[in-house]
Amino acid sequence: AERIPNEQFLGLNPQEASILNFLRVDAAERQRDKRPQTSRFACPFCGKCVRSKENLKLHVRKHTGERPFVCLFCGRAFGGKSDLTRHLRIHTGERPYHCESCGKCFARADYLSKHLTTHIHNAPR
Repeated sequence: AERIPNEQFLGLNPQEASILNFLRVDAAERQRDKRPQTSRFACPFCGKCVRSKENLKLHVRKHTGERPFVCLFCGRAFGGKSDLTRHLRIHTGERPYHCESCGKCFARADYLSKHLTTHIHNAPR
């Protein structure tokens, strides 16, 4: 992704602008990685291409509705093991993602990422 010059972030000090740029570029690169540029496995339902048989199996479950991973606490079912693992944190209270600035903990990495922006907006100028 293309970097936006820091001066385009009007009203932010250079450190805040750099952090915002990093977050924006990182998000754009994650999106680019999801594109099927070098994919080899095509979904028989929609044609979406993925890079591995395992990813294809997970994707196809969205079409078939198969949800083989079941929460033993509440019975909710999930298509992928990682989805169940993330869900279990609701019941266990596990919060493995820690903010290095303030020590606050989160159950999901995306919640931590969103939280980090509060330090940018609250930083002294």
